[in-house]
Amino acid sequence: TFGLFWVESLERDNWLFDLGLRFEDVSLEALQLEHDHDEAHHDEEHEEVMVSKRDFKPLSFSTAAIWHVSESHHLAFTFASAERAPSDGELFANGPHIATQTFEVGNPDLQEERNLHYELAWRVHQGALTGSVSLYYDDFRDYIYLEDTGLEEDGLPLREWSQQNAEFVGGEIELRWDLGHTSTGHWQLFGLYDRVSAELTDGSNVPLLPPQRIGAGADWDLYGWAANLTWIHASSHTDTAEFETATPGYDLVNAELSYQFKLKNGSALNLFLKGRNLLNEDIRNSTSYLKDQAPQIGRNLILGASVVY
Repeated sequence: TFGLFWVESLERDNWLFDLGLRFEDVSLEALQLEHDHDEAHHDEEHEEVMVSKRDFKPLSFSTAAIWHVSESHHLAFTFASAERAPSDGELFANGPHIATQTFEVGNPDLQEERNLHYELAWRVHQGALTGSVSLYYDDFRDYIYLEDTGLEEDGLPLREWSQQNAEFVGGEIELRWDLGHTSTGHWQLFGLYDRVSAELTDGSNVPLLPPQRIGAGADWDLYGWAANLTWIHASSHTDTAEFETATPGYDLVNAELSYQFKLKNGSALNLFLKGRNLLNEDIRNSTSYLKDQAPQIGRNLILGASVVY
């Protein structure tokens, strides 16, 4: 892979402009060895080398404009046109993928994946309130994805790398409220929300999409002490692709408590206790091929130390 990149920024009055350009030259080769035994000479083996080769020249560019409406409010507009060459696995895979427990079959005829990305974001930094709200739309041409065939090979689900046009629509919200310093410490509250939906040209859903999520939490610190509590609710995921199972919703609660000791040499020793999935929920990750076989770890505690120099 050979790549050439160019990035530029320009600031004018209340506007900030970012420009980017990327050119790549990608060559992929797959070698396949075939062994044949001569019936007349069993001790001889003839080897034939077959070569598959593909070349791609993806070209991408992006532009963004940030309008400083005021000192505390900003509007950001982003447009990008991106091209991506298929990977070697997407082109030439032909066998079991142990990590995902899938029999993958590549498609050597895949074309470059192209994407038009549009995004609008509002950001605020006003007093104790900071946050952002963003909406985006992605229009894919020849979107590359792993399609479940509903068949099995060697006892594993048979999935084939395929491509067709697709559309993604989504949004994110992040807010943080600084309650300030009191005799009980420094308190901050935060919240989040994100959602995405995607559909292929044939009307079916894109595989392995994340669920809609909403969450909230609090950060606290006092002298060397610090703590965090986070709650995230993920909705059930039912907009599935063909042969993909639905995923139930869950509530994830994590907490962390730490204390920092200052050392004489200027470094610091951090002692921490982390609690993960404190509700001991049965969490299935809809973006994982192994969600039906392997849930995320249940309630667990981590006690540890780290040194910061």
